[in-house]
Amino acid sequence: MFGRRKDMRKENIARAGAAFVLLLALTGVTILGQDAEATSRAETPRKVANVTKTKNMKKNDSGDTEKKSEEKQSVEASSKVEKEKQSEDKKQETEKASATATENKSESNSSQNASNSENKNQGKTEKPSSGNSGAEKPSHKHTWTAQKTTVQHPATGHNEQVLVKDAWTEKIPIYENDERSICNACGADITGNEVAHVKNHMLNGENGGFHSKWESVLTGYNEVYHEAEYTTKWVEDSPAWSEEVVTGYICSCGVSK
Repeated sequence: MFGRRKDMRKENIARAGAAFVLLLALTGVTILGQDAEATSRAETPRKVANVTKTKNMKKNDSGDTEKKSEEKQSVEASSKVEKEKQSEDKKQETEKASATATENKSESNSSQNASNSENKNQGKTEKPSSGNSGAEKPSHKHTWTAQKTTVQHPATGHNEQVLVKDAWTEKIPIYENDERSICNACGADITGNEVAHVKNHMLNGENGGFHSKWESVLTGYNEVYHEAEYTTKWVEDSPAWSEEVVTGYICSCGVSK
């Protein structure tokens, strides 16, 4: 009996040891699961942050590219506008310089003409008398001479229809071939009277035969009407003439108007 108790005690100790080992195993598994879950929970925000950071970096890169493209287009547009403005300014400066040069040339020509006219007037002043050597030059009075040119005026007229030949009717003869009976004795045309004519020759002791002959016989006329013929003739209403037309006036000093 004592031995049986001892065996039961050992068996209980073994069961207790097995239960303890099982408890330790369960505790270890629980701790490992908690650590894994904690690690997973800790890594999840990190992964999400990495993914978000990657997306933001891509988005920022795309935004930077679009921004650079827009900046490039803006710079190119500004450069184009600036070039067009410079070209327009240069064109305006050229036109202004050309207009100024033309105006200066016109003023120069006007000044030259005025100077030449003044020199001519000065050169044609009358000689002062011996008693008035210090008198002022007399003012010039223009004497205008008409300048004329001859203008030719052509003759005027119209076209008329003039009769050349009156209307007329043309008669064209019509011929037909006709068979005629000719007497052998006398050569007469006996068409339609052959029997009586031949009998008469026979009674007179002559040859009473005849023969046929085809002849062109006039049977009528075709009439063709011809219209009157006209020609066009120039009829002069007024002859050519010329006239002298005043084109301007000029003075002996060279000034014209």
